[in-house]
Amino acid sequence: MFLERIILYCFEKIQAERSASSIYYLLTAKKSIQTVQDAYLYRIDSFYGILPSLSKETYDKKIVHLHRHHYLTQMDNSYFETTTKGKEFVDMQPAQIEGFHGIEYHQLVQPFTDRLLLLIQTIANTYQRNYNFIPTTDKWIAESFVKRKFHLYKDHLDIIQTRLYQELHQQLLLLGDTEASIFVDRLSGYNYYGLSMEQLSQKYKLDHENIELLLSKVIMQFLYNIHTKLDKYPIMQSIIEDLRDDHTTLSSSAAKTYTLLKKGHQINDIVRIRNLKINTIQDHIVEIAIRDHHFPIYNFVSKETVEIIFQAMKRSNTFRLREIKQCLDTNVSYFEIRLTLALIGTSRGETNDRVQI
Repeated sequence: MFLERIILYCFEKIQAERSASSIYYLLTAKKSIQTVQDAYLYRIDSFYGILPSLSKETYDKKIVHLHRHHYLTQMDNSYFETTTKGKEFVDMQPAQIEGFHGIEYHQLVQPFTDRLLLLIQTIANTYQRNYNFIPTTDKWIAESFVKRKFHLYKDHLDIIQTRLYQELHQQLLLLGDTEASIFVDRLSGYNYYGLSMEQLSQKYKLDHENIELLLSKVIMQFLYNIHTKLDKYPIMQSIIEDLRDDHTTLSSSAAKTYTLLKKGHQINDIVRIRNLKINTIQDHIVEIAIRDHHFPIYNFVSKETVEIIFQAMKRSNTFRLREIKQCLDTNVSYFEIRLTLALIGTSRGETNDRVQI
């Protein structure tokens, strides 16, 4: 029930201001600015992209199940709120929703996993002079990486194997027992192969989605520890040294707009140069503000206007654009409101926590 707890927690945070689909988009990392901005605004960015393989059908079934068993109450159409029973269920085991780092690492989970498991398998087998084994992955990118690493390690495999074991052991000590056991069962070594997802599901009596979720959590914690304690995990750090964590990467069109902004062009200039609508350029600027936490937002909305919008959010107790707009003078634009939301969501200035209402 790990996934179910996360879903309930997210519904609790968004407080029926977004539809049920918004949480599905969050979990599967939909590449829309609205989804990313909501992740920051509602402080659920740690869950962004933690389960990219989740199907909409499976997600909808879980919503039906949670509603039927009174963990969720339906407000209107596809809008739900977490019930008291649902909140108590989440609070029973808070550790199950902790330890995710989705917005930072969701794009690194799969390539790091492919490389790590194949490297462990390769070192274990070649150390025993066994060169005939079925690799844990057939992805050529991972295979190419491990081949390069093996050429560097082959003359001192005993040392590398010991150091990698020590790094893994240290990482596993920081995990819960279930997470650590599932990860170890997934590993392949000399003359044995790790359990498949189906086998793990049967052994731990968890559905496929929850097994994948726990493995994702393990890898995200590995990555977090590697990035925050580089000197403790040199071999594991070398596995990701050429992988780029591009959660801050702009869309290609927004990047072109940003280039023009950096050259000193104003919004109207960019509209003319790029032959795009002003709303499109404003969308780009909001995207830039969300992705780049050093972006000078106050060049596009004054501090006075930000404060006015912030007070309107307090009065309306919402992050919904239309309701915020109704609390403001007509001369405040939706563009300025969206930039203020970006400012609050990424914690540059005002605090969030439901705008301290």
